[in-house]
Amino acid sequence: MRRRSTGTIPASAVVAALRPRGLWRRWLFAGVVLLGMAACGSDTSVRSGAPGAVAADRPAFPPESGPVSLWLSADEVPPGAEVVAVLRNPTGVEVTFGVAAHVDRWDGAAWVAHRNLPMCLDFWHCTGKPQAIDADFVVPSIGLSPVGGIGSVERFTTAGLDLGWYRIRQRANEDIVATGILHVTDDAPAPAPLTPTDEPAVSLGPVILSPEGGRITAFPIIPASGASQSSDDVVVATAHLQDPAVIERWDGSRWEKETVVDLHRGEQRGGPDLDRYADLPALPAGAYRFVRTAEDGYPAHTGRFWVVAEPGR
Repeated sequence: MRRRSTGTIPASAVVAALRPRGLWRRWLFAGVVLLGMAACGSDTSVRSGAPGAVAADRPAFPPESGPVSLWLSADEVPPGAEVVAVLRNPTGVEVTFGVAAHVDRWDGAAWVAHRNLPMCLDFWHCTGKPQAIDADFVVPSIGLSPVGGIGSVERFTTAGLDLGWYRIRQRANEDIVATGILHVTDDAPAPAPLTPTDEPAVSLGPVILSPEGGRITAFPIIPASGASQSSDDVVVATAHLQDPAVIERWDGSRWEKETVVDLHRGEQRGGPDLDRYADLPALPAGAYRFVRTAEDGYPAHTGRFWVVAEPGR
């Protein structure tokens, strides 16, 4: 089904989670339901993963207000970098977003609409790419409701954006706007690399944690190469995974082992026993890789999460 839309999603279509029924379906941490396809018209925490990185002088931007913000995994990136965006809803306001985003560019005095940006969720195995502002772009028509304060991973690239300051913007059904500001500059360190979209991965929730540690849930996501994927396919693809998980921290140039955590079976019902959870210890701020190693030469499955001073704000 295709329809022309302003990007709004009926609130009644949003659910807190999807459970596997029949063919395997990925359950989500932050309230997502897939409806079809829509054609749309036109903190100071360490995020880049480079400890001690110093941000450039920021222009005097107008203040951003509203109950929901858009957290970005890096404040400054070189051209072409891949970034994760996460909706943050600390007050728990009832709100429904889609994956259609927009990029505004700072012209020295005001924000000016610059590009359309269809975001990609982690289990889609893709990366959102900025598109011309006057071009129609097709996105899956879904509802994103950041339940519990922290939403799902949305992935995009800065490829095609010139050097400068940008505002990433998403608008909800309820006319609430969530924004995050990003600087594209040649001087920025490369951010922590994300899991390649063609490799087995681990979807984590929440992906933003406090330095005190906390519980994180892990679910395998397997590239399907465009084919249907059954629960049996996923069971086979994860059969060689080991349950201890290695936690690695990005030091600005490579992943360094930080700790090892035990994994426990989750509470998923009505499907194969695939989800796991771990209780993370206190960790310093930064970007982290969650690694489930595999036996017999099979590839490891990895996911990403970030530790920030105020994860819910």
